[in-house]
Amino acid sequence: MTRETISAALTSRSSIYGSSLFPCSSNTGVDIAYAGHSHSYERSWYLNGHYGLSTTFDAATMSEVDGAGQSLNGQDGQTYQQISPGSGVDDKVVYTVAGSSGYLSHMSGVHPANAASLESLGSVVVDVNATTLTARFINEAGTVADWFQITR
Repeated sequence: MTRETISAALTSRSSIYGSSLFPCSSNTGVDIAYAGHSHSYERSWYLNGHYGLSTTFDAATMSEVDGAGQSLNGQDGQTYQQISPGSGVDDKVVYTVAGSSGYLSHMSGVHPANAASLESLGSVVVDVNATTLTARFINEAGTVADWFQITR
């Protein structure tokens, strides 16, 4: 899957979230997973249990949600909690493709499990302290084009 984005691959024929491609699973304590060969930037919601095609994604049961059942974005007042309020355990992962630091590929669709899908040159910077992980996608202009936080 070196020529397709996560969105295109999942929409068309296969799954790369969860156990089918990424060796980490939602129940191992892994909080973020990065891949890079697709020349785009894509970030999932904080997921647990999505291993299928785009048509099988259900935000209400497979992502960290607010009181209205909408996926949290990990930003501002919607920071992800390492220990899920819903399950009481560390059971979710943010999957990110960050492969656009030197070349861009056209994205042919957006997967509903993605919180962000950008056709922009840039790099990811991850800052961690004792209680907070902050990941930022910095575009070629030096602007933060996407970010999320996980707190414990």
